[in-house]
Amino acid sequence: MFNDESLQIMKTFRLMRALRPLRMISRLKGMQIVVTALIRSMPSVINVVAFGGFIFGVFGIMGVQLFGGKFWSCNDHYVEDAAGVPQLVTHRDNCTAGTFVCEPGDVCAEIGQTYERRWANTFLNFDHLGEAVMSLFVVATMDDWMVLSYGCMDAVGVDRQPVENHAPYMAIYVFAFVFLGSLFWVNLLVGVIIDHYNALIAEMGSDNLLTEDQKKWMDVLKIRKLDKEQKKKDALPDNKVRAAAWRLAFHPAFDLGIMTCIVLNVLVMAAAKHDQGDTYGFALEILSKIFTITFIFEAVVKITALLPPA
Repeated sequence: MFNDESLQIMKTFRLMRALRPLRMISRLKGMQIVVTALIRSMPSVINVVAFGGFIFGVFGIMGVQLFGGKFWSCNDHYVEDAAGVPQLVTHRDNCTAGTFVCEPGDVCAEIGQTYERRWANTFLNFDHLGEAVMSLFVVATMDDWMVLSYGCMDAVGVDRQPVENHAPYMAIYVFAFVFLGSLFWVNLLVGVIIDHYNALIAEMGSDNLLTEDQKKWMDVLKIRKLDKEQKKKDALPDNKVRAAAWRLAFHPAFDLGIMTCIVLNVLVMAAAKHDQGDTYGFALEILSKIFTITFIFEAVVKITALLPPA
């Protein structure tokens, strides 16, 4: 029956056999603990993933501001002027239409072949936030991150031909993201899962993975958590103005409003792009100033509330 062409799709159900090894979870105690730890760690993992998205967003916005439109280049390094004299390509206007014979240093596949001269962008670029995040994702995988570093170092300006090692210090941008996005963030994700695994072992009464010092530290954290609310109540200032600022600064609605402004501010910053119009740019600037005033107000309220007593 399964040889019938009309029933070929039934063969795909045989792939379900690949799930049979999961039955070992119900038989092996160690695997049950691991799976339970993974399930319990999902809320924390989601937070870490959100933190990773924040890192990507911040560096993506920085990349658009620093390198937007600067990775474009001409595939021919030299063009001939009206007199037939070769001139170095330094600007988009110099990359005229036509053909050229590929020479060492040109962006082409084979030396000696004829190619069409064109002004083109690199695969990894920062022209807008989407391209920036994609480029940073490639960097996070540690694949071709040096290529992007060279591109940042060679960038000159919008519609300007890149120059080798024009600004070597710009590689710091890529190095910083490699540390935060590829090393620190990944290790943080692993650490969260391990922390939930250790907590699960402790709940089961088999806390042999924790040292005595670690157990004492966990007890200290519990005590500090109990004292936190009491200290917050005792810290209310006597001055009426400062007390009002204190209540406003620590009100859940105020905190939620500030967090909303932060998210909206990030979205406004992320909306910047290469070749944006004057009206579009003016609107982003006005919104940015509104958020700046909001954050100054937040700072004044919190400083008033948290100043030491006179």
